[in-house]
Amino acid sequence: MLRFDYRAKPHIWSLLALALGLASLGTVASDDERPDTPSNSTPCGRTALRMHQACWTDAHEEFLVAGANCLNISSGSARRNCDRAAGATRREARERCSAQSDARRGACEILEEFRYDPDPLLDRGNEFVNPDDIPDLVPANPYQSLEAGLVRVLRGGADLEEVVVILNTDETREINGVDCRVVAEVA
Repeated sequence: MLRFDYRAKPHIWSLLALALGLASLGTVASDDERPDTPSNSTPCGRTALRMHQACWTDAHEEFLVAGANCLNISSGSARRNCDRAAGATRREARERCSAQSDARRGACEILEEFRYDPDPLLDRGNEFVNPDDIPDLVPANPYQSLEAGLVRVLRGGADLEEVVVILNTDETREINGVDCRVVAEVA
């Protein structure tokens, strides 16, 4: 008679229990099979969800790498401090992920929920404006003008100490058959 000692390999039993538990949950529905909700009922919403998941995955990966590095610290208190710092960094990264996700969902509401297939930038039917025609023949975009000679000064930081100067040169370069304005940025 064969006897099996279940105590010999307890991790095998744990893995088997985990596998059976996961199997009992059934399969996870794909995005297209899930019921329509505001968060995933549109291509834009599903994209925002996937980007949020990717961000959380990146945060977790960085946490694991930091934790692995902490394991190599010989001092117990320094190692614990390293682990706490890694955890705090992961929490901050997840907060940024959530803020980015909220912004993406907000953009989806504002910009409507359409797919951009084909990509409008790759659609040969689109006519691109020669930057030298701005603003004489074509009105300048109020948000991002490509008018030659335009200078923008941006300030940031707590005391506005950071300065970035953006200059639209009078030069153009052809990229993939499209005339593009050369823009210089000085920080």
